[in-house]
Amino acid sequence: MLVTFLFFNKSHGQITRDNWMVGGNANFIFTNSNNAGTDTKATNVTLAPNIGYFFIDKFAGGVRLSFNRNHYKYGQSNNDFSTFRTYSIGPFVRYYFLDADRQYNILMEGSYQYGNEKIETTNSTNNSSTNIISFSAGPVIFFNNSVGIEFLLNYSSTGTSGNNGRGNSFGAGIGLQIHLQKDKN
Repeated sequence: MLVTFLFFNKSHGQITRDNWMVGGNANFIFTNSNNAGTDTKATNVTLAPNIGYFFIDKFAGGVRLSFNRNHYKYGQSNNDFSTFRTYSIGPFVRYYFLDADRQYNILMEGSYQYGNEKIETTNSTNNSSTNIISFSAGPVIFFNNSVGIEFLLNYSSTGTSGNNGRGNSFGAGIGLQIHLQKDKN
């Protein structure tokens, strides 16, 4: 039934000039591992809401907030821990490649975020500033003329103060956007 809905529904998203979009993504990862008799338990939570505006057809820009928490427990009895909390904010731009009246589309997005990272370990606490540059691309499927689900591949490069290098990562994610059509008076 869902497949029928996805492929035969004649809906499309409001990706035209003067429309707004709100949404974002959430990511939860739980990991347990054992290496050489040492247990490690990890929990990663990421929340990233955004709001955007279509300046021209198929091209939007906006602001994204992001919260990320990584918590690790390790050691012989899981008494040692490390927790990384990152709060960041920054602009994003995105472009939809196919016509606006399509039920599906392909998008590409770029963003920059600046924020604060707090690192707590069993024996210390440290704060640093962080900056993240990321690029995402993939398909979006519109369930109706307002709601779209996104399946994105992404690349991120993260730098922190006090660290000369950058951390690079590749990933995949799912997001949800609600497109708000401007009232045509």
